Amino acid sequence: MYLQIVEGRSPVDGRFANVQRLDPTGGNGNFSLIFTATDMQTAQPVALKFYHPNHRADAYRWGCFQREAEVLQGLVGQRDIIGFVSPRSEFVHDLPIGPSGGTFQIQFAYYGMELAASDMGIVTAMGSWDAERMLMAFQAMCRGVQRVHAHRIAHRDLKPRNFLISRTGAVKLSDFGTTRNVADPTQQLAPTYTFPPGDLRYAAPELLACLHDDDPEIAFKADIFSLGAILFELFTGVTLGPLVLGADATNDLILLMNATKRGNRKRVYDGFVSSMSNAHPLPDVASMGCNIPTSVAERIDRLYKSMAAIDYRARLCDFERIFLQIQSSLLVLRNESKVRLWREEKRKRRAVVAAKLQRAGASR
Repeated sequence: MYLQIVEGRSPVDGRFANVQRLDPTGGNGNFSLIFTATDMQTAQPVALKFYHPNHRADAYRWGCFQREAEVLQGLVGQRDIIGFVSPRSEFVHDLPIGPSGGTFQIQFAYYGMELAASDMGIVTAMGSWDAERMLMAFQAMCRGVQRVHAHRIAHRDLKPRNFLISRTGAVKLSDFGTTRNVADPTQQLAPTYTFPPGDLRYAAPELLACLHDDDPEIAFKADIFSLGAILFELFTGVTLGPLVLGADATNDLILLMNATKRGNRKRVYDGFVSSMSNAHPLPDVASMGCNIPTSVAERIDRLYKSMAAIDYRARLCDFERIFLQIQSSLLVLRNESKVRLWREEKRKRRAVVAAKLQRAGASR
C-alpha cells in the first residue's frame, strides 16, 4: 500500500518526478523504502529514501533515520561518500476509512541521495572482480571511513552492502543511521548495557561489549576491525565474524557485558581480551581456497589480520600505513601484469621469427 501511495504522489514535493520503487519490495528495507526518481532541478536520476510509516513509533529507528540524513548533509562534497541531494522532508497522505467518509493521516518522511548502480555486497557475492580492482575498491572504502573519522564520526555499521557503487563505478560509503559523533556532548551514552548497533557479523568484539559507551574513542578502532573483516571477505567470499567468534562466543560476550555496570566494562573486557584473541585466531586468506594471486596473498593476509586483530590494543588503526600497504600490493600486481604482457609479447615475437625461418627453410 505504501509503495503505491508514494508512486501515486509523483512528483513528490513538486521536485521529484517518475517516482518508482527500487524493486518490487521497495528496497527490501525493514525500516525504510527506497525509490528512484528524476530530480527536475537537475534532470538527474536520484534515490529517495523513505522511513516506513509502520515504524514511526520506534524511537530508536526514527532517530537513526533522522541522524542519517543530517550526517549525510554534513558530508556534502566529500569524495568516497554517497552524494546528498535533498534534506529530510515530509508529506501527509489522507487515507479514507470505510464508507463514513473519514480519513486517517499517514506521514511520509524522506530525503534524497545519489542513485547507485550496485553495492560491494553484490560484487563480493558474484566474485567477478580481479584482485587489482578489489584492492582499489578497498582503498576507496578506507578513504571514505577516514573522511568520516576526520569529522569525529564513527560509522559503527561497516559492511560490504553499505559501500555503494555509483553509476560511474566509484565505491562510496553510505548508511549513516548508526553513526555516533564522538565530539558531540549532546549524544548521551547508555547508562546500562544496550544491544550493539549494526550488523553483528562485522562488529568488532569491543563493539559487541559496548566498550564505546565507556570510551567513545574505541568506536573508531571498531570501524577498522570491520574494514579488516571486509578485506577478508572481498578476497575469500567468506564472512569473517561468524567464522572467528561464532554465535556461542558472541552471545557469551554479550551476556557478560550485560551483567557488567557501565564504568567497569573496559576493565573487565581488557582483562580477558588477550585470552579471547588466542582462543580465536584469525584464519589465513590462502586457507579459504580462494583464487588470489600468490604474489600478494601474504601481503593481503598480513593487512587484514593487522586491521581485524581481536585485541583492539594491537590493531593497526593508522590509515596512512594502511594506504601504504594497499599501494604496495597494487604495485606488485601492476608490475606482475606488465611482466606477463612482456612475456606474451616476447613469445609472439619468437613465434613470428620461428615461422619466418621455417618458411625460408622450406623454400630452399
